[in-house]
Amino acid sequence: MMYLLHGADQFRLRQRIRELTCPPESDAACAEVDGVHLDTDQLSQILSAQSFLVSVRPTVIHNLLNEGDSNTQRWFTEWLASGATSEAVVIFVETDLPKKSSSWQQYLRNWQVEAYPPLTFTETKDWLQQQATLAGVQLNGPVIQKLTADFGNDLWRLSNELAKLAVFSPQQTIDLSTLSVLVVPTLPDNIFQAIDALASKNLALANRLVNTQLAVGNSETELLTMMAYQFRNIALIKNLIESKIPPDQLATKTGLHPYAVKKSLVFVRSFSWGQLQRIFYLLQKIDTAIKQGQTPPKAGLDILIAQIVSC
Repeated sequence: MMYLLHGADQFRLRQRIRELTCPPESDAACAEVDGVHLDTDQLSQILSAQSFLVSVRPTVIHNLLNEGDSNTQRWFTEWLASGATSEAVVIFVETDLPKKSSSWQQYLRNWQVEAYPPLTFTETKDWLQQQATLAGVQLNGPVIQKLTADFGNDLWRLSNELAKLAVFSPQQTIDLSTLSVLVVPTLPDNIFQAIDALASKNLALANRLVNTQLAVGNSETELLTMMAYQFRNIALIKNLIESKIPPDQLATKTGLHPYAVKKSLVFVRSFSWGQLQRIFYLLQKIDTAIKQGQTPPKAGLDILIAQIVSC
């Protein structure tokens, strides 16, 4: 059996791999390899091993179809043509489907192809409710709304927070007051909110968001570093968009989480290149002043926020 799992949602994709490779009724081990650096000898050994096992051992191969060595790809197509696949279980994992012009298309009709794109906001809420039910955690509507607003479709973080809630508040409904004690919104998400306030020229809101992060224990240097990182992402995505890179390819091109890409896309039109250049200049200047002891960290952060609003 041949599978092709593709998409940017690494959480659900990993879940599916576990389902296929570690079924409860099977004690077969799984081979998982990087197809980009896989040579023909290695692939031959991995696939040949399947035929010697009583229980078929699934083989998971990442990125062979789109990025693998051409010789390895050719060897695999010859192996497919040999008819040796009747007892084999191979799971290909790719970020994207092979191009329509690719020779792989002739095989996909006979494979089980499954897509795992990032969940939409509504789908994420439904997913969270389903996972909460499975974990025995009762979440009311406002809590689900708050969690998805804070963490978007980052299923890794949502899963971790859900596990935390299951430990600290078993068998009782989680409300917003309990949530506020047990779950602190991610720093990047709060920085996105602060950047949104800066883009809207809302100095009071930007200061309040930053002070909230300081109050929960984040330092001024951490906030400055995160702001520099997010503005760098905005500039990177702005450049790719202006270079006509399709939005659905941005995560692959930048290596960023799809949720971070989605958040950064909002600001592409909010800041001109002139403003971004000015912001990078301010970030470097204030960082240097803080490190040289010329400006206290809190004062430097306040100056940066005020200057960005005035850009």
